Amino acid sequence: MSSIYRYRSLIVIGFAICNLMVIVLAWHFLQESRNQHEQYAEVVSQNLGKAIDESISGAIEKVDLSLRALVDELEEKPAWDGRRKDQIEGMLASYQRRLPGGEGIDVTDRLGRVVYRSGGVGQRGLDCLGRDFLKLLNEHPDAGLQVSVPLVDPITGHQIIVMARHYHGRDSNFGGMVCSHIRVDHFSKLLAQFDMGASGSITLYSSDLKPIAKFRGAGNGQGHAPGPVPSELASLLRSGVRRATYRSTASGSEQIVTFHRLPVAPLLVTVALASEDYLEQWRNDMVITSLLVGSFLLLSLVSAGAAFQSMSRIGRKNEKLFEVNEHLHQVIDEYQILAEELRESERRYSALFANRLNAIAHCRIVSNEQGQPVDFALLSVNQAYEEILGIRKRDVEGRTIREIYPDFDSFGFDYIGVFGKIAQLGGETQFEAFFEPTQQYLSIYAYSPQPDEFTTIITDVTERKKADEALRVSESKFRIIFDNEVYGIIIFELDTGRIIDVNRSLIRMYGYQREELLSGMLASDLSAERDSSELLVQEIEKSSSTFVPLRYHRKKDGTIFPVEIVGGAYQWNGRRVMFKLVHDISERVKAEEALKRYAQRLIVQEEDLRKEVSRELHDDIGQELTALGLNLAYIGNLLADQTRPDLRSTLEDSRQLTKEISRTVRNLMVELRPSQLEEYGLGGALRSYADQYRQRTGLEVLVDIDENIPRLTPKQEIALFRITQEALNNVAKYALANLVTVTLSREGDLLQLCITDDGQGFVPSTDNLQLTGSGWGLTIMRERAELAGGTLRLSSESGMGTTVLIEIRE
Repeated sequence: MSSIYRYRSLIVIGFAICNLMVIVLAWHFLQESRNQHEQYAEVVSQNLGKAIDESISGAIEKVDLSLRALVDELEEKPAWDGRRKDQIEGMLASYQRRLPGGEGIDVTDRLGRVVYRSGGVGQRGLDCLGRDFLKLLNEHPDAGLQVSVPLVDPITGHQIIVMARHYHGRDSNFGGMVCSHIRVDHFSKLLAQFDMGASGSITLYSSDLKPIAKFRGAGNGQGHAPGPVPSELASLLRSGVRRATYRSTASGSEQIVTFHRLPVAPLLVTVALASEDYLEQWRNDMVITSLLVGSFLLLSLVSAGAAFQSMSRIGRKNEKLFEVNEHLHQVIDEYQILAEELRESERRYSALFANRLNAIAHCRIVSNEQGQPVDFALLSVNQAYEEILGIRKRDVEGRTIREIYPDFDSFGFDYIGVFGKIAQLGGETQFEAFFEPTQQYLSIYAYSPQPDEFTTIITDVTERKKADEALRVSESKFRIIFDNEVYGIIIFELDTGRIIDVNRSLIRMYGYQREELLSGMLASDLSAERDSSELLVQEIEKSSSTFVPLRYHRKKDGTIFPVEIVGGAYQWNGRRVMFKLVHDISERVKAEEALKRYAQRLIVQEEDLRKEVSRELHDDIGQELTALGLNLAYIGNLLADQTRPDLRSTLEDSRQLTKEISRTVRNLMVELRPSQLEEYGLGGALRSYADQYRQRTGLEVLVDIDENIPRLTPKQEIALFRITQEALNNVAKYALANLVTVTLSREGDLLQLCITDDGQGFVPSTDNLQLTGSGWGLTIMRERAELAGGTLRLSSESGMGTTVLIEIRE
């Protein structure tokens, strides 16, 4: 059938191509025919233009010959040589009759006055003769015939063309002009004799493009009022060409127009052939060609229909042959497929039988007289049977199972019953059993390839059974630990966040029922900080395990409480899960907050104590030391020069000792409560303390203070000063630094105090966060910063120094 469809398609394509070619050829023929008719029309238009040119030029030449003869006669016998006027007028009248379309002949003197005319003197003036001709002929005696543009005769009202020649007088000089008046109607009669077609036209224009007359029709001589001047004609006249052919649609239809500028007269003639005339034959050809093409198309359609009917009859006859052929092929293909499947089955069976991983045995069931299976014989086994079950092939092939294992009836599984059902009824089965002779767990697959026979595929699964038992014990232990852990445990999927398991502690902690938590809740639903919870999951996923010291979660009743989390990402039952250990640290947080309040109270009390001790030192000990120094000086002045030298030396030592005690007391007062802090503010106190620190330790200290920082509150100033003291003391004791930089700056409403050293640095950990020194550790420094309304951050790296940064937002 496919070949018939293919032939039908080829026939359709062939007919379509033939029809298309016929249409293309017909279109090409019509296009060429139109071009030929248009070219022919152009030639006809040009020939008509030449003929009109020659006709008008011939008429003007006749007028010129008559005027020459009249001039010759006037010059031989001038009018003033005794001729009578009637004789002269009669002579002029005779010449007038020779003129084609002559209106009259005038003779003028050298001043342009009409002295004689054919019909009487004095009826025309110089205007009728043309002043321009008089001047031209007078100045150029050798000038020939002069032709004027069309004029309106003031006497007759007709349009005329004036033609003039000069004549010589008695003295051989310019004597005057002989003028002939030719009616334009004469030229119109000449034009009317030409055939322009039914819709063609000939138009006569003056040299300044004033339409004179227009003639339509095939030689009927009927004049028409000319229309407006076409733009193409005006353009050609301006270009200066004498003749040209162009196409125009100015009249509403397509025309071929030939333009002629007459050489003997200031006239223009256009010959226009309309497409209705010169394409009439082409239109007839187009109708005939269309009929022929349509007939061909109709004939081709009829032929195609007949071909289709013929092919349909052939197709119906061949359908049965195709069906028989296809059925035969189908039978052959099925036979080949069955043969290939049989070969493939044999190959698979041979490969399966020869494999070393599974024990395969082909058996035949043994039945009693009632048809009940009572035994089975092993017809053949593979090599793996010997390796897996530990019995040689030659000891089992051809023997029944009872012969191989005499105690077979004591086995714990009914092998004969299961295999007998498969062999007699067909089908397949799979089961696992403990095989007592070899103490193995076996996975057995059995199927019946033919009645009363079956094949078994045996796999040793002893190791898997042991692993399953170990796994079951392990899961049991895990579940005991999981359910009895005091901390809450939650397991959820990483991809979806869905909770898949929780322990009893977590249920009690959050107040939910187990079913509520496992019915689609997300782990993030337990967090009071949802965004932070999602970031935490991403952080735990990147690392093997993560400890989170503080997060806030929400119980079922809405209570928010702090928790401590240890989590990690794992693979569990083929899924990526997150395991989190959650510890409720509400009591610890409360204790820490209480300790924090105690620490802040301790700082305040310590500062008050420092202030009190500093005042005591200043008011009591300081004044007494000053008095003691004055007394020693007074005693020294009272001692006579004869005093023993040893007494004076002792007195001098006492005075020096008093000064040292005073200096020590002052330094102690600065340590306890610097007076510069109250008098000059934090900047002055830091500079003063840096100088003392430099003298005491020998370390270089650079102090950079922003001068635009206003005075802070006393609490903030004393806190920042004490933090600087403790940081510098730690640098002196532990950092092994050469340079310390103290910077106090302000950016907007953020005040920053930064203490940086270039010492050995350290790796911050929980073991060295308490950098003790004079009782001040990092915790006390942080408490001072928080007491002042700020935060403290410490950054350090081994070998790269340490930076302490305090920030207070005003």
